[in-house]
Amino acid sequence: MRELLANTALAAVTIALLGVVAGIATHQPDRERASAEVLVEDRESWVDGALVALGYVDNVPVDDPENPSAGVTVWDTERAQPGLNLYTPAGSYYAVLFDLAGNEVHRWTQPRQKGRRWHFVEPLPGGDLLVIRQDLSLTRMSWDSEILWRAPLRAHHDATLAPDGTIWALARRDVIETVDGRAVPILGDQLVHLTGGGKIIETIDLWPMMIEWMSDTAVRRVKRMADDPGLLDAIRTAGPGEIHLRYDTAADISHHNTVEVADRDIPGVCRTGDLLLMARNLDRLFVLDPATETIRWSWSGHGIERPHHPTLIDRDHILFFDNGSRRGWSRVVEIDPVSEEIVWHWAGSEGRPFFSHSRGANERLANGNTLITEGNRGRVIEVTPGGDIVWEFYCPKLTTNRKTGAVERAAIYRMSRITDAALLGEVGLLP
Repeated sequence: MRELLANTALAAVTIALLGVVAGIATHQPDRERASAEVLVEDRESWVDGALVALGYVDNVPVDDPENPSAGVTVWDTERAQPGLNLYTPAGSYYAVLFDLAGNEVHRWTQPRQKGRRWHFVEPLPGGDLLVIRQDLSLTRMSWDSEILWRAPLRAHHDATLAPDGTIWALARRDVIETVDGRAVPILGDQLVHLTGGGKIIETIDLWPMMIEWMSDTAVRRVKRMADDPGLLDAIRTAGPGEIHLRYDTAADISHHNTVEVADRDIPGVCRTGDLLLMARNLDRLFVLDPATETIRWSWSGHGIERPHHPTLIDRDHILFFDNGSRRGWSRVVEIDPVSEEIVWHWAGSEGRPFFSHSRGANERLANGNTLITEGNRGRVIEVTPGGDIVWEFYCPKLTTNRKTGAVERAAIYRMSRITDAALLGEVGLLP
């Protein structure tokens, strides 16, 4: 299978993508094999580089063009966690709230606008919604889609509400930093702390803390970008709103994709109010003390590759999505951060392929099940602790590719299961 991927990639980047997508549907790995297994690097590095260059693809070909799955396809009414589901399809200007049967309950929307579309949405109390338009803004909308405020940030990937009503959001800016004795361009991740009304309280630069974790390969790649003096000059003289560095390039050294406020003390790991972060391109989780702007804890291991969405769950464990972008199969992993051991994982089954190269999310539900967003395929599943699928949903936004004629499904960055009456009780949807 890996030989097929490598040979396909040599044709062209576009063909490489189609080959990988096709390969995903048939690849059946041994799920229990050592995840740190070393691949043949000289045959695989070109494939990996091609996929990274493609970045986030908003649509992928469906498995069955003649009868594509759409909406809810599995629902075990006895074992699925009751609640409502929230998501935004990739490439859209709206978010949908729907029940477990697939019936739309509510929709937030905006008119089409110039620039990037909605990338991420987060529910807030009273039916409000946080919306990220990547590299453009963070917006708070009311239940009726009224814009309450818009912060012109290079926001990306995630934003979360703190217990005190303030908001933490990921953002970034183009910077020049010294790496291995040389001035290089870096897409510098930041944390922006805002009031509930959208006013900036503080900004914490993350990239100075990340440089020490860069691999030798990442250092070599970013130093090659410094060979372009025009790029460095453009960054130095850039005016407001100018963007010269893009994500998924060598300058994107950390690619943070998650921020979560710790709601408890875990000795040796975090304190209440700390921030749980994921740096995808470093394959590493971090806990940041925002008061001192220092790393309190970090972890990487067990062969994780380009991971997403760590969350604190019961028993003081951490759940996250391990994309496995290089090995070709994904898994959801639960670790004990104190022992740093994996205590549970789910990686699909022989009859149900499971892989998302560049997106992914997970949520531990109140009944012990796990909601998993297989992002690139536009598929969301709820699995029991034993691995049974008790709910399944495919994004119903289907389009036809004008160039290839292929039927494609929109990706889903993250889906949330809403059960908290504090979020939707005021609008009469949850008791």
